[in-house]
Amino acid sequence: MTTTPDVPPQTRQSLTFDDAGLWAVQSDSQTQYLVDLRGAPRLLRQPGPASSRGPGDGQWVRLTSMRDVEVGQRAYYTTRHELAGEGWWLQRRITGIVAITDDAVPAMLTAAAAGELGGAPSPPEPIESLRARRAKLGAWLEERGVTGRTAELAAALSETVMIALAEFARIDQELDERGADPGGTAR
Repeated sequence: MTTTPDVPPQTRQSLTFDDAGLWAVQSDSQTQYLVDLRGAPRLLRQPGPASSRGPGDGQWVRLTSMRDVEVGQRAYYTTRHELAGEGWWLQRRITGIVAITDDAVPAMLTAAAAGELGGAPSPPEPIESLRARRAKLGAWLEERGVTGRTAELAAALSETVMIALAEFARIDQELDERGADPGGTAR
């Protein structure tokens, strides 16, 4: 990363569309996520050698939404790619959010492609944390006027999906520990 020697890099605990700048959203994965919020929001995902691949990898794509971009959480990004259309990525648990310069981007992408970033995968999220996320979703739906049966169904579906994601993370961790390539999992 390019920084001035006596000036520490600008870091954040969370990131929203209001945080203008170019950001490296770091995790314990070898895959590098860069978020550019200086104009029209963009995402660049550079997979590591053992990471799954997807349309738009290695290039800037339009970032249409992002959720839970916060240290300790797993960020969820939705994108729009010219050829592939809508897509999404679920990032590994975030370990840091750091402001970067355009000059730092090529070196970061090279390091990600070579597997020089990240570390051991974090353990699967405990079920209590998933239920807390369900409560957070319920509050979010209520703020937007979604109530009654529709809100109940959305929260139940959300919990089911989160439990499935936790199970996938557990299986992925077991495969990582065995040195197997799970293939097809978002990293």
